[in-house]
Amino acid sequence: MNYQESIKLLTSQEKFHIDLSLTRMKKLAEIFHNPQDDLKIIHVAGTNGKGSTCAMLSKIFEENGYRTGLFTSPHIKKYNERFKINFKDISDDDFAKYLLLVENTAKQHNINLTEFEILTMMAFLYFKDMKTDIVLLETGMGGRLDATNIINKPLLTIIVSISFDHTDRLGKTLEEIAGEKAGILKSNAPVIISKNNLGYDVIKNKADEIGSNVLTVEKDFELFDIENNIFSNGEKCFELSLKGVHQSKNLTLVIKACEYLKINPNEALKKVIWNSRLEYIKEKNLIVDAAHNPDAAKLLKDNLDKYYKNKKRAFLFGVLNTKDYKKIIENLFNEDDEIYVTDNFAHNAIDKGILKEEILSQYKNIKVQTIKLNEIEQFFNYKFDGIKICTGSFYICSH
Repeated sequence: MNYQESIKLLTSQEKFHIDLSLTRMKKLAEIFHNPQDDLKIIHVAGTNGKGSTCAMLSKIFEENGYRTGLFTSPHIKKYNERFKINFKDISDDDFAKYLLLVENTAKQHNINLTEFEILTMMAFLYFKDMKTDIVLLETGMGGRLDATNIINKPLLTIIVSISFDHTDRLGKTLEEIAGEKAGILKSNAPVIISKNNLGYDVIKNKADEIGSNVLTVEKDFELFDIENNIFSNGEKCFELSLKGVHQSKNLTLVIKACEYLKINPNEALKKVIWNSRLEYIKEKNLIVDAAHNPDAAKLLKDNLDKYYKNKKRAFLFGVLNTKDYKKIIENLFNEDDEIYVTDNFAHNAIDKGILKEEILSQYKNIKVQTIKLNEIEQFFNYKFDGIKICTGSFYICSH
């Protein structure tokens, strides 16, 4: 089986359907002799910031000489991006090899897997075979019933920011969502969380209940030098390659993890690259930021206000129908923005006409028009006296 055939297999058989349960994963893991138990894992859950936090820690471990695995989701252009060792993506051949191994084994034992379950088991097998020293493991959605949560002895767990997302599956309140995220806690592993996290009390209570040591961060870092992107907590300063005022919260957790694990961040934080998170593409004068939920949209707007305060804005915008698009729109735009709305970048993208109607209902004087997906390259290339932004979904950012 070649790479293209493996992708076709992965995306067939209704594997986008999510059936939250650990039963299938545990059964399959036992067949493979529980490869996850042979890995040293830092498990990361939360609403926004998981990827950036994992990327920072991965680069730090790499710079300190560790062979470091990184499993994240979703991908931007290719599924391979989800599996990295020292920031190098899994090869096409290895991707096809491990997918076929997992798929065939599951079929032989009458185990019907979702797409994410297949990818997660592939990660455990791949990182074990590649003899990684450490693995940064990001949950896909939630925590308690997430496919990654079959690990029994993580080295450390980290909970990043908690906010509203996937409310149809994780709960309608912050307390319910935090409870689901807290499901990754284990009694034999400490958890790092900021006191400023909106789910702190719920997670602290869960940790106390199961006997997990809570490593609380009392004070977050703050961005104090915009030009050089330097963050400080009053005692320590770090220059970070990743832009964004919100990175202060992620950095806080990363530094706490480094202190606990007795590893030096050195110059690694200046070298982290993480696509589609306030990513600036100079030749196109374009910011790419996936901002796929209301909190992320608000963070994007805050960052644009901070880094590009006096520049006009033109947005390429699209959202999935699983998201709170009305709140995203409310949190993201200004009356003097230009908006270009598109759809068909994913099977469940909201119709561009619906998005346009909602934008105009919230911003009476805003400039908004719909464009076809095959026209977006014109947006990327046209000259604009300001800053262009592509946002609303990881899938639209992949284009």
